[in-house]
Order: sequence, then C-alpha cells, then structure tokens
Amino acid sequence: MDVTAATMQDLPAAMDLVGACVSHMESQGIFQWDEIYPNSGTLQKDIESHTLYIAGANGRVCGIMALNEYQDPEYATIEWVYGGEKILVVHRLAVDPLLWRRGIATRLMDFAEQHAEARGYAAIRLDAFLDNPGSVALYDRRGYRNAGIVRFRKGLFCCFEKEVPERR
Repeated sequence: MDVTAATMQDLPAAMDLVGACVSHMESQGIFQWDEIYPNSGTLQKDIESHTLYIAGANGRVCGIMALNEYQDPEYATIEWVYGGEKILVVHRLAVDPLLWRRGIATRLMDFAEQHAEARGYAAIRLDAFLDNPGSVALYDRRGYRNAGIVRFRKGLFCCFEKEVPERR
C-alpha cells in the first residue's frame, strides 16, 4: 500500500471515504464528524497546500490524513512535554470502514512518523475523539503520550504527542 500526496483528482474519492466513515461511526454511536467537518472545502485546502496524503492500493483510496504544522488554539491549554521549533500535527486520519483492522491506519501513522523524522520535526501532535475508543487505542498502542483533554465543537478530545527521534 502506497501513501502519496493527494491531488484534486482524489478529492471525490476522499470525500466518499469521509462520508462512509461518518455513516459507519454514527452507526456505532460515535458522533465525531458530520456535514460541517471535515467537508470538501477542508480537504480541498489540504490538497492545495500539499498536506493531504492518501493510502491507496490498486487505484482505490483506502485512507487519508493531513499533515501540517497547524495547532488549533485549544492546544495552547495543553502542557506539552515535547516541544521544539517544528511540530508536525496529524489531522483528519480516516480509513474506509470496509477496510478497518487491516493495518491501514498503522501504515498512515508509520508514514507520518517517517515524514516527521525526515523533515526534522521535534514532535508529532494530534487529537482523538474520546468517544472513539478505536482511535484513542491506536495512539496508545503506538506509544503516544496522553497530554490532556480539549473541547471542540463535537465534544472532548484527547491530545497526544510523541517525540521524533533525531536522525543519526
């Protein structure tokens, strides 16, 4: 499975994937995303800024995530342990629900960590909806530090961080 930068041609498939995720999460009682966020305008901006990545196989978009340096203002309330001039933030990680538990989220996070290391980032930060236990467990398993809780429009989110090893 390859992880590559998304292009505008990937936008419809990425939005279909987001829609499938919203429907599936809602069927599980997880009301994390909706028609407001993430929307096509958000993903289009990610593509235009070259920060949206897709995990694909055989021409199919299997997962997406955005990687950039934007930290929501709510992050300022968190007592982060790992700092530095360059912090990479993971946003909007999503995997086609028909392909859950096949290692796609792991592959995307492997890519994010390699991306951070190759570009000299000091740490990676992200947040996960507390009512989405699979998401929270993913970051726990990967060794991310629980840094605290923030409130966004949809509820409480756990902030995670991980130090990026120095390149030797």
